Amino acid sequence: MSKAGRIAKGNSTFLPTGVFQDDVDRQLAKILESKPFAGAIRSKYFLQYTVSKLLEGQINQIKEYTIGVEVFGKDESFDPRCSPIVRVEAARLRKKLQAYVNHYGMGDVLIIDLPKGTYVPVVRKAHRPQTSQADVEALFAGKMTIRVLPFLILENDKDTEVFGKQLAEELMQQLASITALSVCALADWFRSDHVLDGAHPVDAPPQADLLLQAGIHRTDPGLQIKVFLTDLSGEMPQPYIAFEGIVQLLSASRREIVTHVVSAVKTILSNRRPDAHAYRREDSSLNLKDSISYQETSGNRNPNALLPSAENQSHARNLARLAHFYVSQVLQGVAAPHTVMPKAELAVRESLNYESCLPLAHLALGLIHFYYLWNASTAQWHFSRASQLAPNDVDVMTWCAHKCLVLSGPRKAIRQIEQILAYQQESNSARLNLSLAWYLLRDYDQALYYAEKAVHANPQCFWGHWILGASQGECFQDEKAIKHLETAIGISANSPPLVAWLAHFYASRAMNGKARALVSELIHLSNQKYVSPAALALGHLALGEKDRSIQLLEQAWVAKDSFLVYVKILPCFSSLHSDDRFESLVNRMGLGISSDFLEPAEPLVREQISGIETDLELSTLLTDASLIS
Repeated sequence: MSKAGRIAKGNSTFLPTGVFQDDVDRQLAKILESKPFAGAIRSKYFLQYTVSKLLEGQINQIKEYTIGVEVFGKDESFDPRCSPIVRVEAARLRKKLQAYVNHYGMGDVLIIDLPKGTYVPVVRKAHRPQTSQADVEALFAGKMTIRVLPFLILENDKDTEVFGKQLAEELMQQLASITALSVCALADWFRSDHVLDGAHPVDAPPQADLLLQAGIHRTDPGLQIKVFLTDLSGEMPQPYIAFEGIVQLLSASRREIVTHVVSAVKTILSNRRPDAHAYRREDSSLNLKDSISYQETSGNRNPNALLPSAENQSHARNLARLAHFYVSQVLQGVAAPHTVMPKAELAVRESLNYESCLPLAHLALGLIHFYYLWNASTAQWHFSRASQLAPNDVDVMTWCAHKCLVLSGPRKAIRQIEQILAYQQESNSARLNLSLAWYLLRDYDQALYYAEKAVHANPQCFWGHWILGASQGECFQDEKAIKHLETAIGISANSPPLVAWLAHFYASRAMNGKARALVSELIHLSNQKYVSPAALALGHLALGEKDRSIQLLEQAWVAKDSFLVYVKILPCFSSLHSDDRFESLVNRMGLGISSDFLEPAEPLVREQISGIETDLELSTLLTDASLIS
């Protein structure tokens, strides 16, 4: 067919100059075969119909009524004013087209769009600005240049290629956002002619200060990815491993890789550029304020210590796990917050010193701010950061839901926890939180159901036994309640909050002698070691000593007792709710705020937390971390 014939067939009136019907047909087929349109039969028919009418020059037939009849099979009595099906499907189609452009069509020559307010599609050429050599030289003046080499792939796999292309695009976008950096890349993203098996410097293009290259290999668990940076700005090329690991074909995995690589680039820049402070202040669009290299502007630091090598990753995780161990001791009421929380804070800081984007470390910082400093907004920021870095991590999701339970109430938390269980049905922590939420809503059947499942999965779960005992007590199953509460106390090695809870239960059953004996035991124990003042307050409240209970809660405030977080929601403290002193205490802690947090203006990741002063030796932490690991 001649060129003139192709133009006539495609009706060039509605197509850009130089675009023919065959080009549109190929682009349409590519869009319909993409992931956003997988299984979307209505959207496929909708797009095919409107594009075909456009190519035939019959745009006057692209009306809401004709689409309803010819695409969606409505009869001739169809009234668009009564049925919104076309408008609804048009909105869905627009979202799918946008998703395709954002994630699968970055390199396409043509774009097919459906503008709002019309059902007539638009075909246009992708805008690719052209720059002269003079413009390029002016753009690069005074900046460091990073050259992105084609990614090396070992298999001819479509999914791998799509993932790699999207990763490359996201990397380019984030690197281009750094004011002090100019980015150069080749048009072709992939080569498969050799294997990247080490961080070896390669021949660099002229005037490149940094070189970025990546290798992608398909394995059974997912994709094995290595990203290398070569610093060419010194006398000798210096290679770094910016990322190494096995990831899944998920957008979250790409974000994690991009975060690590950008953090590594910033680290190198900060060690090479004397004016690194300037781009730190200007580069706020990256949302990487938690990067170690972003926060620290001076000091004798080894750049390799900030890059996530396998050894550093392992060390960082051990320290983060140690921080969680310290926090758990405080939450059980068996360790004094002012002695243990500084250790947890130091462990987290050192963890982030080895790996700046570690979800477990951000989660620990969130717990420290939430349970020790009672800074809900900063805690929320770290919880959110942990969720961004590990959106599929059940522990992170569960702690976020637990925070929601305490501050926003159980009803809202239940929706989050049920989503977690839908994703991971065997999550015991999610079961425990769901049982607690139902207990607080006084639906004891549901609370018992999930607590029993948690205890069945892990008979040593003392929180599960506690919720079983508390719920059975509300159902007047006293023998079972006492049995589970005593089991919880035994497993937890006499956790003071659980002992106080049992005393409260005895007092509610007029077993004042047993209640007083348990409270006396707690008082005696407090003379030997740390006992949560809030737990003691609950014990005295069980004996009807409200004034003494308020005094102990004030002591808990001074001691930053983590158990105070729960005094607003646990029913055992309900008799104090009408007391102005109790309300003042709760307001000072900020527990009355809504769930719509405001992010802190400048959230710090590795900040020296205010109120925590310590002269602990790091060697002590490293010893403890080796024991935890």
